Amino acid sequence: MAPTVADVFASLSRLQYTILFLFLLSHLLSTQFIDAIVRYSREELLNICRVQPEFEPNLLGFEFLLRLDPTNTPKQAPGVDAFDRRKTVHPKRRRGKRGGLHARLKARANKPPLPSLLLANVRSLENKMDDLRARITTQREVRECCALIFTETWLAENTPDTAVQLHAHSLHRGDRTAAASGKTKGGGVCIYINNRWCTDVQIVEKHCSADIELLMVKCRPFYLPREFSAVYLLSVYIPPRADHVTTLGTLYDVINQKETAHPDAVFIVAGDFNHCNLKGALPKYYHYVDFPTREENILDQVYSNVKNAYKAVPRPHFGQSDHVTVFLYPAYRQLLKRAPPTNKIIKVWSDESLQTLQDCFERTEWGVFKTAAIREDLSLDLDEYAVVVSGVYKHLYREYIQTKICKIYPNDKPWMNWEVRSMMRARSAAFESGDSSGYKKARYDVRRSITQAQKTI
Repeated sequence: MAPTVADVFASLSRLQYTILFLFLLSHLLSTQFIDAIVRYSREELLNICRVQPEFEPNLLGFEFLLRLDPTNTPKQAPGVDAFDRRKTVHPKRRRGKRGGLHARLKARANKPPLPSLLLANVRSLENKMDDLRARITTQREVRECCALIFTETWLAENTPDTAVQLHAHSLHRGDRTAAASGKTKGGGVCIYINNRWCTDVQIVEKHCSADIELLMVKCRPFYLPREFSAVYLLSVYIPPRADHVTTLGTLYDVINQKETAHPDAVFIVAGDFNHCNLKGALPKYYHYVDFPTREENILDQVYSNVKNAYKAVPRPHFGQSDHVTVFLYPAYRQLLKRAPPTNKIIKVWSDESLQTLQDCFERTEWGVFKTAAIREDLSLDLDEYAVVVSGVYKHLYREYIQTKICKIYPNDKPWMNWEVRSMMRARSAAFESGDSSGYKKARYDVRRSITQAQKTI
């Protein structure tokens, strides 16, 4: 019996097999021998490979030969991997930026919804300045941090600001004084504010006693969500032997006074509380540090009046300090991103519609409705009369007063109405026109309209 093509291919050596395929390739490229070429189907070539598995690598350079016969291309056998041309199916990846608090803060380092914080008990700030400057130079997280809050700075009146000043931060100190605390050394708090985040900073409260040392600053950053009016940062140091009742009373008085004057502000209290718990005086505040900061104890804490505002993570100590550094990622999501805007139907009271409605009232025969409401005993049924008259009024009201759909955003103030919006648009137009006197008047009109709108709430 004559040998088949498969037997001939199987008997060839690797070199002969390669030469044969090169010969076939050269004839394929020549038009004069196209008709004389013997065509092999995909299945026949695969059968050859099954007989001689060691020859499979030689077919990698001639993969296009497998599609010579487009009419006879059966489906590929499931057990053959060398000729599996199907692409690997990867799970669908969500397009856009990376998620996570770190990536979100990195993308909006100078415009976070709430300031990023770095809290540390440094135990003498002067001999930690080299470490602090090195971290600012080499670590982006510290360099772009909005506020650096330090306790136990051990700074005194004879320590100039230039000794502890940073290049891109404003320094605000609350040093311990011997007259107020009865101690000459130790203690002290300070806050560094990143100039890229905020330059409008002012000290609003400073207190020093034997039980507590605190420093409060008010910040109006370049970017702040509309639901907040300002950011109040408090740096607190409570000595280990402090009277907790006196300490919490002082904190409550200071914070409650500012909260009453600024109910829409954000209050962030950070520092070394030792064994004092702020929630005993302010139960509606939330704490975020849930890991030990000194040995097995949680002494450094951060509180805020905003729920889910931060996520705290530990960082290395500063120098020989025995307290772990705490970094807080802003986890707060703006109201505008958490809830979509809603549509509200409002009535437009124009002069034309008011005139039309007034004419309708004058032409209406109200005596007809009064006559219809008289009982059999000739007494007037006031309830029926009121129902009929109010029904007529509502009909005319719906008929002649135009309506408009107004979009309400979740972060709008309750006193925001059409008059305030129009005054704000007029102020923007006056600013763009360059008219100083008109702009001054427009600013006054905005303040007056906001005051009037707040009184109507």
